[in-house]
Amino acid sequence: MKEMYRINGLRGKRIVINDFLLEDAFEMSKWGVHQSFLFGDYNFDNYDREDFRYWYKQKTVRQNRYYSVYEGKRLIGYFGIKNISKVFKKSTLGIVLDPNLLGFGYGTEILSVFLPYYFNKFRMRKIDLEVADYNYRAISLYEKMGFERVGYCLKRFYLDTCQISKDEIYPYLKSFEFSENEVYQYLIKMELKRKR
Repeated sequence: MKEMYRINGLRGKRIVINDFLLEDAFEMSKWGVHQSFLFGDYNFDNYDREDFRYWYKQKTVRQNRYYSVYEGKRLIGYFGIKNISKVFKKSTLGIVLDPNLLGFGYGTEILSVFLPYYFNKFRMRKIDLEVADYNYRAISLYEKMGFERVGYCLKRFYLDTCQISKDEIYPYLKSFEFSENEVYQYLIKMELKRKR
């Protein structure tokens, strides 16, 4: 199935999209670091080569396909389509950028190049995603690209709450639910359908 969803050399004005390789994962060690605990899962500064090998193996399972995004020789991001369904012609989108490059229009360019390819070349009907309720930048991007909100869900948020100050989490309280031993975050479900 993966062979059907290959991309090599898909170009935008500044970027080139290719199939994601293990060597691309090693490049993520050069990325900046998110300062907020909210995005701590996307910090790769303390990964070694074995960590990246494990991460890559976990990401590239049967029904997932990942792509690298380069500007020149620099890896600026990656994205994936997960839970690919050939029958229903849909998948779930996830996109990650180097924290140093947020706010420079790369997300818009990636989706502007990829989405027409996804719907026309891959002949898919729908793409969905889940985005954290507090991730205003991503929500704005997805809405600009035509995604519509279709619901909410709660998912476990894995973090060491002992390491977070009350001042740090206070602005985001509405995005979380707390139980005795666990923390859950609200996610917005969004989708985009192929235009007929």
